[in-house]
Amino acid sequence: MAILCAFSSSFAQIPLTTQGFEAGDTWMYTSNPSFYNFNNGDAFDIVFGEYQQSIPYMIASSGDSFLAFHDLVNPNAPLLEGQTDSYYYHYLTFSTIQIPQPSPADLKLSFSYLAHGLDEGDYIAYELQFNNNDTWNSDWISSVDTSYAFTSYLSNDTEDLWVTHTIDIPDTVSYVRFRIGAYQDGGPDWGGFDDFSLFFESSGDFVAPNVVDASIISSDQIVLTFDEEIQSANVTLEGYGIVSSIISVDALQMTLNLSEDLVDGDFFNINVESLTDLAGNQNNIVLENLVHNDFIGNLVITEINYNDPGQYDNLDYFEIYNNGNEPYPLGGLVFNEGVNVSFPEYSLEVGEYAIVAKPAYFLNDACGALPYGCGFQSYFGFAPTFEIANGYLGAGLLQCINTVGDVVISVDFDYSGDWPSNANGNGYSIVLCDPLSDMNVASNWALSSSIQYAVSPEDSVLTAMGLSGFTQYYADPGGPCAVGDILPPAVVNIYAVDASTVVVVYDEAIVLDGTYEGISVASSTISGDTVTLSLSTPLETAVIYSVTISGTQDAAGNSTLSYGVEVFYNTVSNLFISEYAEGSSDNKYLEIYNASDNEVDLSFYAIANTSNAPTTSGVYEYWTEFPEGATIAPQGLYIIATSSADSTITSVADTTFTYLSNGDDGYALVYGNQPPIPVDPETGGYVIVDLVGDWNGDPGSGWAVAGATNGTKDHTLIRKCSVGQGNSDWISSAGTSAQDSEWLIFEIDDWSNLGQHDTPCPDIVSGCTDETASNYNSTATEDDGSCQYLGCTDATAINFDATAMEDDGSCVYPLAPMANLFFSEYAEGSSNNKYLEIYNASDVTVSLADYAYPSVGNGASTPGVYEFWNTFDEGAEIAPGGVYIIAHPSSDATILAYANETHSYLSNGDDGYALVYGHEPTTPSSPELGEYVILDVVGDWADDPGSGWDVAGIADATKDHTLVRKCSVEQGNSDWAASAGTNTDDSEWIVLDQNDWTNLGSHTSPCPVDAVFGCTDEAACNYDASATDDDGSCQMPNECNSCEGDLSCLIYSLTVSVDMSVEGFTAGEGSTWDGLDGSSMAISLNGGDWLAMTDMGDNEWSYTFTDLAAGDYSYNFNDGWYESGPFGDCSGGQY
Repeated sequence: MAILCAFSSSFAQIPLTTQGFEAGDTWMYTSNPSFYNFNNGDAFDIVFGEYQQSIPYMIASSGDSFLAFHDLVNPNAPLLEGQTDSYYYHYLTFSTIQIPQPSPADLKLSFSYLAHGLDEGDYIAYELQFNNNDTWNSDWISSVDTSYAFTSYLSNDTEDLWVTHTIDIPDTVSYVRFRIGAYQDGGPDWGGFDDFSLFFESSGDFVAPNVVDASIISSDQIVLTFDEEIQSANVTLEGYGIVSSIISVDALQMTLNLSEDLVDGDFFNINVESLTDLAGNQNNIVLENLVHNDFIGNLVITEINYNDPGQYDNLDYFEIYNNGNEPYPLGGLVFNEGVNVSFPEYSLEVGEYAIVAKPAYFLNDACGALPYGCGFQSYFGFAPTFEIANGYLGAGLLQCINTVGDVVISVDFDYSGDWPSNANGNGYSIVLCDPLSDMNVASNWALSSSIQYAVSPEDSVLTAMGLSGFTQYYADPGGPCAVGDILPPAVVNIYAVDASTVVVVYDEAIVLDGTYEGISVASSTISGDTVTLSLSTPLETAVIYSVTISGTQDAAGNSTLSYGVEVFYNTVSNLFISEYAEGSSDNKYLEIYNASDNEVDLSFYAIANTSNAPTTSGVYEYWTEFPEGATIAPQGLYIIATSSADSTITSVADTTFTYLSNGDDGYALVYGNQPPIPVDPETGGYVIVDLVGDWNGDPGSGWAVAGATNGTKDHTLIRKCSVGQGNSDWISSAGTSAQDSEWLIFEIDDWSNLGQHDTPCPDIVSGCTDETASNYNSTATEDDGSCQYLGCTDATAINFDATAMEDDGSCVYPLAPMANLFFSEYAEGSSNNKYLEIYNASDVTVSLADYAYPSVGNGASTPGVYEFWNTFDEGAEIAPGGVYIIAHPSSDATILAYANETHSYLSNGDDGYALVYGHEPTTPSSPELGEYVILDVVGDWADDPGSGWDVAGIADATKDHTLVRKCSVEQGNSDWAASAGTNTDDSEWIVLDQNDWTNLGSHTSPCPVDAVFGCTDEAACNYDASATDDDGSCQMPNECNSCEGDLSCLIYSLTVSVDMSVEGFTAGEGSTWDGLDGSSMAISLNGGDWLAMTDMGDNEWSYTFTDLAAGDYSYNFNDGWYESGPFGDCSGGQY
């Protein structure tokens, strides 16, 4: 396989100069500062292959190399003249290029860049100049002025993709100068530059063809791919013959058929000469370092050394063993998981080992002074076979593949479970002693039992590598596991019980005691692995004795040889931890109080701690001594703070530590000498004077103190004045309540007591002095930390209150993602036949715990604000594509059969309901203030609509109707006016008659693909036989079954009355027409006969016409005179 590059464009590019950090690139540049890469995430360097400090890894935009930048503001970066820190731009300045004039084509400059999540305040910028001097518009230290032409910032995040940026340069310029760089701080963001090109862009083809890929198809066939169509090429392979070379039909590929198979692991070159395109442009190319390797043998990893005891992990390595029956060619193999290693040509013989180690570090004075730097060879005395290119050797998957992608090595190791745990930071490698066993079974691995002595045990060498005191290492690099007991006894600890008794603890049983040069031994007693020495000359107080042990033997006859240790004798003073803070950011400290009457020398004390879960229960992991000369005055304090703590803390601190507890790390004040390896106090002979936390297990986020959960996290702890000495029993010290605890708990970042401590207590009354607490004590003069508060005690809630002692039911939990829910049907029927139907348009089941259906009654009290917040029943949910129905509890059985829950107050037609997503506000409020979202509405929260709202042009449609959402509606609508519409076409709803529940219980959305909308009721006047889906437009015949408005089938009675009390009428003076006797008022309908009217009293006359067909009628009255006045006149009228 090979990775090749070529220009590709719709226009031909005539390159003036290029720089892609590959061999042969011509555009010269200088860097400011000089390139560096500390392999720890601080880098400004040309990288070959992958840059693995970033995840995902960066690789070149094209070719193999690119410029990577990462955490440019770092303590290791070179300082510029006059600078005290590395807060400055890192940049490249490209050499001045003279441009031929007149310009033959369009002049352009392009480059590729990648930016991963640069923070605000981080910048990528460039500047172009078109002259031949050396001045720039900006100082390129703290800023770049982009107000100038051809100066600009680039995007801070390209989403882990290379972006090509092209600048169109005026074609009249005679010179081009270019500068580009970045100003960036922080490890989680990074970037890179690649593929700089200054070129003329022309519509003609002036560019020679190139090979963009060489794919090894099999051991005897290779396919070359070109960036354009070619005519011909002469191809040869060094060391191999070619039987035939065939150009593809599209002229973009050539297949090489070899006369013999490629040798596995053999690197070779391909020479392509006279490569000619259709325009006659030619090129000669050498494709270097191609390799094919599909060999399958039996490689195993037999040893892994990770996380050495130092802080730099300079000794990381692993060992590969050939467990097969023939040599294994390693060339072309690649470790692609865990670490990055690409193997050159190398044959690993049968039964032989290869060591792959972390590269040595040279980039500080101490490491640079060592011939082989800080690394494998400086400690073990020989060079590793190969070096790790990138990556961190830690617990996890190590995987190696060959060139065809077959996995040839894969082991997934850990430092927990059944895997050997002491290897993690304790000076042991882990070994697979039986290479035939399964390397992925943890029980097949063990700690190495072989000792490798440092070839240069001088402390200056070991300190440079972070391994001070580790003159020997349990490892077997490049060899098999030791057989049997070959190790001499090693001292686990030595300590003075009193001035005349010294105890020496070994790592195995002792059969013969040796000599102890440096102390006067009168006699010794052996008990298993422990030797007790009785001294003829007592030890002096506070004196360190150097002791050399020789001749002590184990049962296998192995003897110690000049084994050096130290022992001292002293008495423990009354010191204890008086204050502890785990605050925001790095605001952490420990305060130690000297309760004695004497100054105490801290050289006999240390801080021992674990990190989260201890490697071994009851045993420290880290031992930190106090600075030389540290003392505490009587009744004085000694304060240890993190170096980056607030100045309020550091201004009173006596010393700083890089790491202090995050709340879950057990810290102890100990007295005694540091054991050679971490052990418990009894074995190590040291004394735990006091504790915050313990070494017994991971407490989670922190330990409970005084009954407060996670009291050691995000709190300040102050020792009660009643406590007069330390306590090595943390459970007893922490207590279970404010009364039995030795500590007072204060809020995070409360440092008001720092630098002072009182013991014993003055005459005080202890109790809760906070008036807001439920157990406030008005007689208390000093707060004892016993205050109890109500609040949310569930740590999973978003309003969790760590200070709350009792839950008050106020917990609010994070919302699940909002789903696509909306109202699909609404009914306001007769009596209590009312319901709301909600449809789940998503493809997942949705819990309704984060939803509600708030409402208003008639008009809203406050426009835009709900009055009643109605929640769904506990456990309510809607299946994907399903519906959820809320019905009135007294509705018809047909409705209740579908109902998922009932609600006694559903709309009477004039009550606005909404479907919302979010938590209920503390008081009714708008969505903006209440931080909830309205998904859908029926009605609104505005003015009283009267009897109901109009829908689809139908008045009061929300009353005495059923509304069904059209299938074309696929989501809710918070705009009720738009949702209701003004006619059947623009409305989202189909309006059905009262008590029509035929659609209840299901809903269709979106519409079927082949849906035809129209009236589907065959009895309707506008029935559409082709319609598949009713759109609510049906128009029905009238009472006389007429679609034209004919009402002639209807028969009516008509009563007409006239009041004659004003105008006057006298019986006997009336009309005598048509046989009347003149005694009554008369009436004629549509000019017909005169008919006698009936006196209803008070001279008010009436007549009732019966059996009248529907239609228009005219009538006239006659009081003895015929009246023929118009409609509305008292003489007549129309109906």
